[in-house]
Amino acid sequence: MRSDPSLQAAGEDCPSKSDRLFRAAVTAYCALTRPTGRDAAQLDDLALPLLPLVGEDSKRFAAACLSEVFPAPPALLRRLADCPVAISAPLLLRSRALADIDLIGLIGRNGIAHARAIARRPGLNGNVAALVNALGIAPLGELPLPAPLPAATAAAEAEAPGHEPAGTAAEETREELRAMMVPAQAAASSAALHREPIDWVGAHAAYGRMVATGLTGMAALFHTTIADAFDMDFEAARRVVEADDGTDLATALKAAGLSAAEAFLVASLAFPPRMGSTAAIRAFIERFRALDIDEARRQVTAWRDHAPRRAAVPQQPPAPANTDAAPPTQALKAS
Repeated sequence: MRSDPSLQAAGEDCPSKSDRLFRAAVTAYCALTRPTGRDAAQLDDLALPLLPLVGEDSKRFAAACLSEVFPAPPALLRRLADCPVAISAPLLLRSRALADIDLIGLIGRNGIAHARAIARRPGLNGNVAALVNALGIAPLGELPLPAPLPAATAAAEAEAPGHEPAGTAAEETREELRAMMVPAQAAASSAALHREPIDWVGAHAAYGRMVATGLTGMAALFHTTIADAFDMDFEAARRVVEADDGTDLATALKAAGLSAAEAFLVASLAFPPRMGSTAAIRAFIERFRALDIDEARRQVTAWRDHAPRRAAVPQQPPAPANTDAAPPTQALKAS
């Protein structure tokens, strides 16, 4: 494979084979005139196994490239957006593939640095802006961002003298990546079948964060805390929280080893109207005390392991704030 001039521009004297292949795959994708969802999924399949093997310059290069394209590969986009802000800043500021719900989750997981970059995003949604303001962040100051690399530039790079046409280069890259990644894909499949057990001690320790995010009135932030506590997909966590009668949330809180009083506080913050009467409070406490902790843990583990992968751009509207509004009808159907 011919050398990529973008590697020299990044100042890497001896880039590894993984770096070269990773950059070539991203460049080939950006060279597509109208990338499809299938193209994006293909880039995910090719590039994700290489991500732990490449350097920060290659990750920064990918973030800059993908910040200007749509659709973006969803899994690669999420992984790069969760990187330190020195890498992820172009995505946080410019990517159309990051929905408001994604931005809130990124702030919840990564804190002030990501929030400060997101605050500078043009046309920031009011809910996200309110969260940023609540953190005491003003969108001032400049971050040292790498220059964006539009799709047209990537395409021109792919067509430059000394390079093969974009289609040929992309196909060669795919073949080389597939050959290289067979062991990695086998390992990934094995890992999916044998996921690490949920850290129940960590889930219990997340109680303080559940309360703190519940008090914000921002449902997405609370859902992110539940997802992190139980190592599950965001959509699976949302369904657990918003199930009709609160049984699924009670099961998750029992699995975390919370007391009845702690679980009641969290459930009340998750959706206050559920606890609007003495009868509702009594029913929740009795139901919670009747749960078996081992069975609850098996149930939560099953929810975690069988949840479908979330798309980077949600198809449903953002969940309502956990105040007095009932969730949308579709959100009430637990998996």
